[in-house]
Amino acid sequence: MQQQQNAPPPVPGSPEWVRAQRRHLGITQAVLARVLEVQVITVSRWETGRRRPGRYAVRAIEALVKRNDSRVRKALALKKAAP
Repeated sequence: MQQQQNAPPPVPGSPEWVRAQRRHLGITQAVLARVLEVQVITVSRWETGRRRPGRYAVRAIEALVKRNDSRVRKALALKKAAP
């Protein structure tokens, strides 16, 4: 689902926001879960609206997006490759 041009940005912590931030980072739910040290089902529930992420998780996602530089991308790539 794409945002309309006049639509306000998603509210931090909303399902749309979590999904948009994860996609912006170019990572899967599994990678985001590993980075945040939560279960994959937790990320899935955030993205479907069955649960809302807590303040810690929202701030951690914001920090990942803000620091989405080469070091963060490299770390995320390593997390993707880890078993």
